[in-house]
Amino acid sequence: MQTPQLPQRESQELPQKWEQLETLAPWRFKLLTSDLVEHKLTTLQDIYRAELLPEYKIYLMLEALRDERAAVREAVFAGLECLGLNNRLLMPLRQLAEGNRQGLVTLCEIMAALNDFDAVAVLMLLLQLLENGKLTCDHSLLLFLRDVSGRYPLPPALAVRFLRLLLDAPWPQQSETARLLWQVFVTLGRGCSDVAYQFLWQELRLRQADDKRTFLLHVLRELGIRPADEEEFFCHISGPELDKYLERAQTLYVFERDLATRSERAVPMLCELVKKQSAHAVVLLEMLERILCQANHDESLMRQCCQTILAVAQKTGVPALECIVWGTLFHNEKLPSVWRKAFAREIVLTILNHKSVPEFYEEMTTALSRLGTPAVEAIVAVLFGTQYRTQVRKAGAQLMRCLHDLTRNMSGNMVGEVLQEFVPRSMEQLAEIASQPKVPITEQQLVGEWVVFLYRLVSMPLFQNKSMEKKLLQFALESLWQFPATGSLINVLAEMFPLLLPASRKQVAQLFHGLLQRNWDVAGYDFDKIEEATDVQIHLYWLPVILQGTARIYLSLPRRNPVRTALHQAILQKWQAVLTWKEVWSPGNITLFLKTMGQLLAASHSPKEQESLAAAILSRREQFAPAAILSTLMPLWTSDIAGVRDACLALLQNLLDSLAEDEVAGGSYEALGQILLNYTTLTPEPLSAVLHALVTGYHRHHEKAVGTISFLLKQNELPPSHRQFLQDKTGF
Repeated sequence: MQTPQLPQRESQELPQKWEQLETLAPWRFKLLTSDLVEHKLTTLQDIYRAELLPEYKIYLMLEALRDERAAVREAVFAGLECLGLNNRLLMPLRQLAEGNRQGLVTLCEIMAALNDFDAVAVLMLLLQLLENGKLTCDHSLLLFLRDVSGRYPLPPALAVRFLRLLLDAPWPQQSETARLLWQVFVTLGRGCSDVAYQFLWQELRLRQADDKRTFLLHVLRELGIRPADEEEFFCHISGPELDKYLERAQTLYVFERDLATRSERAVPMLCELVKKQSAHAVVLLEMLERILCQANHDESLMRQCCQTILAVAQKTGVPALECIVWGTLFHNEKLPSVWRKAFAREIVLTILNHKSVPEFYEEMTTALSRLGTPAVEAIVAVLFGTQYRTQVRKAGAQLMRCLHDLTRNMSGNMVGEVLQEFVPRSMEQLAEIASQPKVPITEQQLVGEWVVFLYRLVSMPLFQNKSMEKKLLQFALESLWQFPATGSLINVLAEMFPLLLPASRKQVAQLFHGLLQRNWDVAGYDFDKIEEATDVQIHLYWLPVILQGTARIYLSLPRRNPVRTALHQAILQKWQAVLTWKEVWSPGNITLFLKTMGQLLAASHSPKEQESLAAAILSRREQFAPAAILSTLMPLWTSDIAGVRDACLALLQNLLDSLAEDEVAGGSYEALGQILLNYTTLTPEPLSAVLHALVTGYHRHHEKAVGTISFLLKQNELPPSHRQFLQDKTGF
């Protein structure tokens, strides 16, 4: 063959030239119908000599690579070389024609050096090989197609052939390759937008029940839906596509953003769908409120959406409510106050109905805190609403706790105004309940817990009406013994003691002084005003809070305060009454009393108080295990109080003697561990004895000894010499 003179190629003309490929149909027909090798070689020669553009000749010759015969393929490559195809392309094209994928690797490496003409030639060959099944559409081929079609202009006819071929080929399962396939479609579509756009719409309409419809819609959306097709696109994404997602045929709905841009139609459509598809109501609600927050909505859409959400929440309960409170609509600053109140009211009623689930309570309280003042107003409205009276009397304490949690860290005049009205109305309602001849047990509990809450509320800085505190305190004192919540009332009076007005503090301190002077021996107590009380209530619920409350108030008062002095004397007198069996207490409360005195001893800075408390603890110490008294007196071990140091050493010796005989009392080893941590200035003899006692217990496999040694070795305060001794002897 003689090589004809090739015309100068201009890359910008190439796309226009390839639009005329249909003129080559006769040549293509002749080439593909030549069965004999001689005929096909003659046809190739005729094509070479014909008055055609070089690009057309290359296109036709590449068609001949469909032939399996080596002689034909060799003639094709010889012709391509004579036509001036880039020499660097010949070897990788030959490899690809022979099924060697190394040719694709080479093409990727030299792609940047190709011109438009070369690129089209490569794509033509790939197309032939894909159509013949000689090349599979895998990740590497898709990557090459994406990059080369994005870099070089592609003839529309050629692009459509690739799109059709890729649509009909087996689709990849791997997410990365599937994403790459989508990128190839988008890149090819952008290169010849009109032709590809029309082709994709045509394919979409033909594939009524095809799983590739979603893919096609996704590609079309990326290419840009044209005004004439917007209605059809909306029908697709709001109909079959949404149904597939709801029925879990698809795990992801990718057209939510498109619905948001058409919110004026999407929101009413979804609201209607929520009413019809109760099984998918929560999923639709989540979508609805997200769309509403993404869209540029008006008040009517907001109202329609909120009405639907509340209607579903009232039917489905917790699932819909959780969908609301963790959704975006709930946090939308544009959400009108009227709907904040409505959401808050629904949450409040749900809290009443699910009062026994702590995790749910915390979740809902957190949600209410985001609503601010409307949440406080909703709680108050429910507490005083006559239609909710039965629910409130059964579980109103949960709402009061919620109200306290909300207002504790809130500020603002609106909240303050709500609470100013709430407290007096609450007292009126409580007084009404308390005045009944016989209050049901559930309402008794509510009154007690309500008083506790109100007391905490009026002590907050947010609540300015301090005169109400006096009225509430008087009510609490008058109703103290009328309700099962007596223990809670006593505890809250002590807890709020530092926040009270001076006159109220004096009154509460006198109350506790009087409580200590009562005879709490169940066998000899006449029950006075607590006719319905039992020994279980007194010893299990009341005495512990009386002791702990007394200690809290005692330590809150100044040292030379006469009330503190009176409390101190009452504590010592009560202790002697318990130790001498003038009052019979349970063992647990006696031990608690001992620990309470130790607490006062450790916190007191008055030598006289310390001496008297230490003497009281040491009197009749044979009634207690040495470890219990030793632990109580530890704060004074190294003090100068007369007799305490010697008493502690004697108690320690008693404890060590009992351990030597393998008589372990509760807390013995723990007490030894505290000595090693806190009293390192003791003489070596007792410290050495303590260490050996712990090691002996360890070798006896005593659980408490093993646990104490393990605990000590984790403490940085343990002296190095003690640590080394314990490690050497135990192997820890």
